Amino acid sequence: MKSNYNQLGQYIEMVSRTNSDLKYGIEDVRGCSNTKQMMQTRANLIGRTYEKFIVLRPQEFVFNRRTTRNGEKIGMAYNNTDREYIFTNDYVAFRVKQEYLDKLLPDYLYMFFCRDEFDRYARYKSTGSATEFFNWEDMCAVPFEIPPMDFQQLVVNAYKVLNERIETKQKINDNLVACIDTIFNEQFGNFKALAESSTANTDFSSLPDGWTIENAVHSFDISIGKTPPRSEPEWFTSNQTDNVWISIADMKTNSPFIFKSAEYLTNEAVKKHNVKIVPANSVLLSFKMTVGRVAIVTNEVTTNEAIAHFPCTKENLFFVYCYLKNFNYGYLGSTSSITTAINSKIIKEMPFLMPSKKELDLFNHKVSGFFEQLKYISKELDILEELSKMLLPQLLGHC
Repeated sequence: MKSNYNQLGQYIEMVSRTNSDLKYGIEDVRGCSNTKQMMQTRANLIGRTYEKFIVLRPQEFVFNRRTTRNGEKIGMAYNNTDREYIFTNDYVAFRVKQEYLDKLLPDYLYMFFCRDEFDRYARYKSTGSATEFFNWEDMCAVPFEIPPMDFQQLVVNAYKVLNERIETKQKINDNLVACIDTIFNEQFGNFKALAESSTANTDFSSLPDGWTIENAVHSFDISIGKTPPRSEPEWFTSNQTDNVWISIADMKTNSPFIFKSAEYLTNEAVKKHNVKIVPANSVLLSFKMTVGRVAIVTNEVTTNEAIAHFPCTKENLFFVYCYLKNFNYGYLGSTSSITTAINSKIIKEMPFLMPSKKELDLFNHKVSGFFEQLKYISKELDILEELSKMLLPQLLGHC
């Protein structure tokens, strides 16, 4: 960002309208993510009333002033829908000034905020001691220059085409995943429920011949990932030719397959710190803080210590993925509003249903085509999302 640009505050103004008439309720409450999306709020709404909540109209923005512990990003959202939502008054809302709407497209401004460069700028300008904030005054001071409207529209159109392609592929992905879940629950749901709630005294006589329910460690050589010392940054890279190192954040996807990560480990890091190499065709399971994210890896990878690895065979890979994805982990540990108290010992001892070979073969016959389509779509989505990341700073490169 160049210092000779105008300040963004010249073109935007704060929105302070509230839900004073209580037109909107709990179903209309939204929050904002560090991926710049509106989402279902995580705020505790028990006992709160909604008259002081901010009403966000279409083509208006909202951001979270707090930038500490937010993945080195600023939480923000843009209402690109045709309806209004409400946000807690912890957020700051704003819009493009009326007199500049014929000079600055809100969609273009949103793309400006979506760049990694803006996140880095916001974090650098954040101030505070225990908690850092990027305040309204800081937002107004952001260097910004308005390009010609025809250029803005060209950029917005190009970006929309790409993202519409991503959304279409994601919908296909979601439908395929839903079909697989339905097939799994129809074939195994009753017996999975028996395994989930089983105890030492549970009678398994109702299981069909050839089926078992045993501790997971009896069926799998389960291992746990590891993180090299963060105080030694030389172990971590962004080079995609290094070792893929998966965190729980990387597993935040509806796709069964995961091929890349935000960070990578050098070969020296893997050797020196004895980081476990996860074999291809393993299922990953997150079990700390965020419990129950599941993914299939088709190549060797490494992970952090919050992820357990279930090496599988060709025959049981899809079943294991579905079993872990649909398992009710509330049976395994005590829960709180912050985390679920589950450790690697509990994961290794969790009850695991294993059907007969005949049932596994039948399940594979039903779902293997869906999984193959999902693998192809996952790779295509990775390419499209990477292209989107590369395209954004290039399109806005002069800003």
